[in-house]
Amino acid sequence: MNARPDPFADLESDFDGRATTVVTTVATDLIDLSHQHAERTLANTSAQRVPVKCSGCRGTGKFYGYTGRLIGDCFKCKGAGTIMRAPGYEIAKAKREAAKVAKAARVAAELKATQEATLIAHPAEIASLVAYSAQSRYSSVFMGALWQQFARTGTLSEGQLASLARGVERQRERDAERGLTPTEFFPRIEKLVRADNLSLHLGCCNVVRFQSGAVAVVAPTFGDGTFGIIEAGGGLKRFAKLTDAVLAVLRDVETNGLEAVKRIGQATGHCCVCGRLLTNEASIDDGIGPVCSGRMEGF
Repeated sequence: MNARPDPFADLESDFDGRATTVVTTVATDLIDLSHQHAERTLANTSAQRVPVKCSGCRGTGKFYGYTGRLIGDCFKCKGAGTIMRAPGYEIAKAKREAAKVAKAARVAAELKATQEATLIAHPAEIASLVAYSAQSRYSSVFMGALWQQFARTGTLSEGQLASLARGVERQRERDAERGLTPTEFFPRIEKLVRADNLSLHLGCCNVVRFQSGAVAVVAPTFGDGTFGIIEAGGGLKRFAKLTDAVLAVLRDVETNGLEAVKRIGQATGHCCVCGRLLTNEASIDDGIGPVCSGRMEGF
């Protein structure tokens, strides 16, 4: 009986060592090509980068603790002091910083325009808010919140404006009952101290701006008390310690401006703006130093 032929007898030739060798060779060539491409890419990238001073250690390569003790190498640059960056990194960084500054200026300008528009639409209410916040904003949570909102957004709601007007009117009534209604006005002095952020050392008194924003007439010696408060608009709330002599000096400065300030400086030998002793001959003759005189230009 003849054996039937095996139809799979030649399959062994398809899986012999030659096919395996070809596949292995092709895979090895592909891996080598990948490695070569990665090396070329890394070399090109490194060639394009430039060293930039490390912002973490400011180029020292060292990391110091908050007490000033040296801890070790900088974590960011690994002690090198520089970091490899793209060539346009510094230019791009400068552009980003410039954009931030421009945006901040734009936001500040928009806020100022909004505040001015609100002031034009509601002059009495906003003026009252400024006056109240300058002298007692820390004593009223409600008034402080209104002031902070106006400073932050430049606007107030109609209800807030109405409440503000009622509250300030009641405060005026209380001031009238206590005899604190302003009878003397010093708008030039108020603007000089509040807006220009200057102080006046007038010998018998000082006119300063408190941290709360209030413009106050105080005794020349610290701790001897407050003579009065100059409100927004220049109205003076006179306290019991305010004498007629102090009031006469304030009137002279309000009327004659820089000329009166120089006369007081010549009499006391001290600059009426910074309070320092005048030592230069020209400054002694003028009654004021050149720097402070420039700061008071136009007064």
